[in-house]
Amino acid sequence: MKKYKRVIPRLTDLDPSDVSEIFSFLKSLFEVKLRLDHLQEDLYKHTLYQQYFIVQYGKQYFNLDNTNSYLSKRLYDLEQDIESQDEEDAFIAYKEVITTNNLILQKKLNLLEKNIINRVRYYLKHGIQSKLSPSISETVIDKKIPVYLKSREFKKIVYKSLKALYSEQQIDDFYINSFKSSTQSFPPKLLYLEIENSSILYAAIYSLFNYKFKYVSENLRTLNSKYNYKVSKMPLVKQKFYSELKTDKVTRYDFMCIMFNAFPQIRDTYYKALKQTPSLTLKDYLTTKSRNIRA
Repeated sequence: MKKYKRVIPRLTDLDPSDVSEIFSFLKSLFEVKLRLDHLQEDLYKHTLYQQYFIVQYGKQYFNLDNTNSYLSKRLYDLEQDIESQDEEDAFIAYKEVITTNNLILQKKLNLLEKNIINRVRYYLKHGIQSKLSPSISETVIDKKIPVYLKSREFKKIVYKSLKALYSEQQIDDFYINSFKSSTQSFPPKLLYLEIENSSILYAAIYSLFNYKFKYVSENLRTLNSKYNYKVSKMPLVKQKFYSELKTDKVTRYDFMCIMFNAFPQIRDTYYKALKQTPSLTLKDYLTTKSRNIRA
């Protein structure tokens, strides 16, 4: 049996300081009433092995079906300490919030468990142990694709293209992280959207590229000239509300960059390729991968 078949890590695989961070995170999650946004914002700041144990112990500590779980005992103790009507009202409200939040949290933890194990298996199989336990800072590509015209219409197309693959929240995260439609824009970050069917995903991404950017890129000079000509014919009072159109060419490579930020499996394959060819640059790798963005 190959060594990567043992994909379930043990706490003893981690340094004591790493173990401490796991339970500190769970404590902070409990203190914010098990809010899902807290998990989503901070989970990926931890190593993959830490993520695994956060998920595993989160499922156990906050399991309300088990009367001996930490959360069940905590709620029981709080209820026993009630001494007034105000305290009872406060407890009922608190229990309702934390119970509702926990239902959502547990569904997310079950999904994360599968995804994390798949990534651990991938790294072990391909001998990329450096991504498992040491603290790492994965590369984020500082790239957002500008959407200058009809951004609301394009956003609807993004949802339509990806709705069969991802939830509305996941698509929203992808859109905000990948496209720029105003001057107010947060820098991109790493997302962790899993790829179930790469062929369907790449075809969907191509449809987004083909919908607007392929035409814009191929007719860039003409479009800029037409837009600026129309503005020049407007009254001077109206012209000040229109800035010069500065549309840049958008290519399949640009779309590959935003996919790298969004999908961990694409990042994983790069690390695998880099291990085999240490001189491989990220740009060269993504340029090659961008050929997969086609109909």
